[in-house]
Amino acid sequence: MKAPVRSGSPDSTLPFPALPSIVVVGNKSDKSDRREVTTKEVAKGRNSRFSETTAKGSVENIFYNVIQRW
Repeated sequence: MKAPVRSGSPDSTLPFPALPSIVVVGNKSDKSDRREVTTKEVAKGRNSRFSETTAKGSVENIFYNVIQRW
C-alpha cells in the first residue's frame, strides 16, 4: 500500500513524510519515590516511548537504545 501524496505539490509522486517517533527521556530516576505520575502514564499520554536516566548515569546509553529500536 502506497502512502498518500500531497495534491498540488511540485512532485505529487512524493509520499507524505512519516510521523516522527517521540522518545521522552526523564532525569532523576534516582528519585522515583517522588513521582506524581508513572512513566507509563507519561509515555501513553504522549503516544511515545519513555526512557530515564540520572545525571550521573549514562545518557549516551539512552541514545544508543533509541537508535537500536529504530
